[in-house]
Amino acid sequence: MVRLHDIMSVQIKSLTPNMSLREAAEFLTTEHIGGAPVISGERVVGVASISDVLDFVSSNPGPPTEQEESTEWSEPGAEERWSRGDEPTSAYFEEYWADAGAQVDERFRKTTSPEWDVLEEHVVSEIMTQRLCELPPETDVQEAAEFMLRSGIHRVLVTQDSRLVGVVSTTDIVKAVSQYGLGG
Repeated sequence: MVRLHDIMSVQIKSLTPNMSLREAAEFLTTEHIGGAPVISGERVVGVASISDVLDFVSSNPGPPTEQEESTEWSEPGAEERWSRGDEPTSAYFEEYWADAGAQVDERFRKTTSPEWDVLEEHVVSEIMTQRLCELPPETDVQEAAEFMLRSGIHRVLVTQDSRLVGVVSTTDIVKAVSQYGLGG
């Protein structure tokens, strides 16, 4: 019988609660993993995945696309060159907004303000799942697969005496089925 301790990853790649979402996304991408436990000190406080980051990004509005309407003109003579109701010329916008000439790729490289880089302004603790799904290392792989399916999770924490000793992902389960011929 194949158990979790036979297939678990023991070199645990983890995130920290105060890591920016940009750092977390880059880490998960670089490590080619879909998610990881979030560890504070020696304690597991949650699990975060690239899906959690994407959910967060999709639930937040993008950068502002409209300027607030103003009754004052910022530059002398602008009102004469464009009157309300007429279609403004491109020259008006070049003069009115100082960054109008910036290329799109240049704007993406300059992500210093929160409206342009929401991933840098938020941290892992804001998106992580705090409900921990854990099993002991002696758990049968078939039982773990059923637990993961019922729980709707893609990785399970393997703990012994309240200490994280490994992680098993759905990929680990698939490899075990292929390697050991598990199943009905």
